[in-house]
Amino acid sequence: MRSVYRGRVRWAVPHRYVGTDDGRLVLYRAPGARGKWMGRDPDGRYLERWVGKEGPHDLTWAHTHVLQFVRPTDAHTVEVFWDESWALLGWYVNLQAPLRRTALGYDTTDWALDVWIEPDGMWEWKDEDDFAEAIELGVFDAAAARKVRAEGERVITQRPWPTGWEEWRPPEAWEPLLLPGDWAAMGSGVHEREVTVRRAAATDRMILKDVRLRALRSDPASFTEVLADVEHDSDTEWAEWAAEVSRVDGDSAVFLAFGADRATAVGMAGGFLRGEPHSDARVFGVWLDPAARGSGIARLLVEEVIAWARSTSRARLTLCVMEESAAAIALYRALGFEEEGCAAPSRVHKGASELAMVLVL
Repeated sequence: MRSVYRGRVRWAVPHRYVGTDDGRLVLYRAPGARGKWMGRDPDGRYLERWVGKEGPHDLTWAHTHVLQFVRPTDAHTVEVFWDESWALLGWYVNLQAPLRRTALGYDTTDWALDVWIEPDGMWEWKDEDDFAEAIELGVFDAAAARKVRAEGERVITQRPWPTGWEEWRPPEAWEPLLLPGDWAAMGSGVHEREVTVRRAAATDRMILKDVRLRALRSDPASFTEVLADVEHDSDTEWAEWAAEVSRVDGDSAVFLAFGADRATAVGMAGGFLRGEPHSDARVFGVWLDPAARGSGIARLLVEEVIAWARSTSRARLTLCVMEESAAAIALYRALGFEEEGCAAPSRVHKGASELAMVLVL
């Protein structure tokens, strides 16, 4: 999650995707998460630097656990705050621009004014001095300032607290996250590129066939499946696969990524359930067109598989990746996967080694 003003990142903090709740994203920020922020001057101010060209500084999130609820079209978040021992501190409403989906995650623009709610339900405006300074600096004109305060008043009237998640706790295996190396990337690699990620539909037979065969031709050493085994499959077989991976109650799912051309996928990632209900879920078929690599789209695809796996109530999500695939391994680590055991010889590709990784859901 990043706050961007006039094309410059003002803060960026990594969050874990927990799930959805009534159409809202649920994101977790842990003590120890490493991000970036503008910081405050000794007198508590920061906005003159915020509107200027100075870059953000290192941040280590400390002292509080935060669970954030945000509907992408809303102009606010609702956040539950606990101290490090999980005592409830209260709720926080962050007023901000609606989210913009990017190849790195989500961008917004912080609006300076916020609302704090005590555990007994008493509320107060927060950072009104920052908001006044933002108006003085020209960040908001009079009409925009009225809009910001009206959004806060609307949320206060709705009182979306408590959230029902106050007793939630993360899995013990979740470690604080780090930002990806390209956390500050802007321009065509992020905002200007139209990125859509969605689950494959039963009607996507030809799209699935095209992207899967391109993957096997482009990077045959990355998959256990062999091109010769599938390139002559009939249209009926591809249609059956599309129907299978699109079933809401099915045991597998495939997610597709598209650029501006909605008829040709630039990437895919899938998941399937292994055996009995107590068994793991498994990642398969992660691939991105070479022209789209380095854009962050692979992260979006794998995040969709993670969300799907969590919806199945499986305890773990596993995968195998070639040991020499440094970029893929770095991505999986950034998403919370950890190595399981040592690398082992590939069952398919002679001389290559596979690394098993696991994510506790």
